[in-house]
Order: sequence, then structure tokens, then C-alpha cells
Amino acid sequence: MPPKKTAREEYLRDRFLKVGARGFMPKDAVELLLGYCISGDRVYSVVEALFDRFRSISEILNADPQELAEVPGMNENAALLIGLLPYIFRLNSSLRAAGSKLDGSASACRYFLNSFRGANVEQFKVACLDENMIPFRCETIGRGSTFLVDINAEEVIKCVLSSKCRLCIVAHNHPGGSCVPSASDLASTAALAAELERVGAELVDHIIIGREGARSMFDPSGRIYLPT
Repeated sequence: MPPKKTAREEYLRDRFLKVGARGFMPKDAVELLLGYCISGDRVYSVVEALFDRFRSISEILNADPQELAEVPGMNENAALLIGLLPYIFRLNSSLRAAGSKLDGSASACRYFLNSFRGANVEQFKVACLDENMIPFRCETIGRGSTFLVDINAEEVIKCVLSSKCRLCIVAHNHPGGSCVPSASDLASTAALAAELERVGAELVDHIIIGREGARSMFDPSGRIYLPT
């Protein structure tokens, strides 16, 4: 029998059924979810403990179920439920991305041309790939000015390790210029590839998006792919 719900949980449930997740804070969503596994009079304190330990909903979802179970008030069912969510998201992404396999410069360039569409400042993104070269997670981990963004190797590695992927592609844009890589791009990419190799991951490609299109730094032909 599911735990008895509090008035707040009933409110969150009714609001979700009426308007969806619009206006939900991350803690609200986790509280509503865990209300199906944890007694209503304890769920709020458990949610607070989860965010105290893991800081963000992203870190909670990427935590190992055994780590989740160590949080005061958590039980095995609640830890397993949260642990299943990333797998479901990944499976859904893989199904939706069928045909979006990033197994070459052309497909990677097309993928990031769409991802950067409308961006007017430099951004740095990392796409985590499964063993079939299908992206299941893509995060923006750096933003800069119209002409400059830093490549933060530490943040890339953190993203890759938390997603437990072994393959990744990074990309950044030059909204005010060319997609030809600079000397700085070449040096930082080599350093990033070495750092990823150190933690057991592989940098498959680095895509640069410019005014004229997209170009792979790993494709010696230098071909530029145009937006569709």
C-alpha cells in the first residue's frame, strides 16, 4: 500500500495533473516523486537531505542508488526509483535519436548546427555518447562573449564521469567569426583529449560552428557543413 499523502503532496499532484510541470521547482518534483515511496510526514526532510548532499537535481539523478540509500530517511524503493530514471531518460533519448548516430564528421556537424541554432554568444557544449555513438546527454558547460569562451577541461570531465560514458564530442561556436580552428583551439583540444584519456574516456571529435557553417577539427579535409 502506498504511503498516505499529506495535503501538500495532494496539492503538488493536483497541480501537476492540471498544468504539468510548469512552475515546478526541482525540489517540488522530487518531493512529488518520493511521496510514492516515503511516508508523507517524512518526505520533505528527505528531499532537503538529498539536496544538501548532492546540491542539484542533476547530481541526484546521476548518483549511485547505494549513495542515495545512505541519505537519512531514504529507503530502498526510493533509491531504486531515482536510480532508474537516468536509465529511462537514456533509453528514451536513444530511441528518439535513432538515425542521429554521430559516427562521422557530417552527422556530428549537423547535430551541433541544430544545437547552437540562434546562439549569439560563444558557448561550449559536450555531448555524451553511448556505445552506438548515439548522444544521450548534451550540456552547455561554458558561455562567453561574442568572441571568447574558455574550454574548462575540469567541467567536461565532471560531465563525462557523471554520465558514465566512454565517448564524447565537444563543440563550440564562433558567432562573430569563422569555423576555422585557432591555435588556441588546437592546443586546448589536445590537452582536453589527454585529460579525458587519463580518466578512461575518448574525445571523438571537436566541432566548431561559425558564420559559414560547421567544421570538424578531426576531419583533415576541412570540409564545412552548411545549416539546413
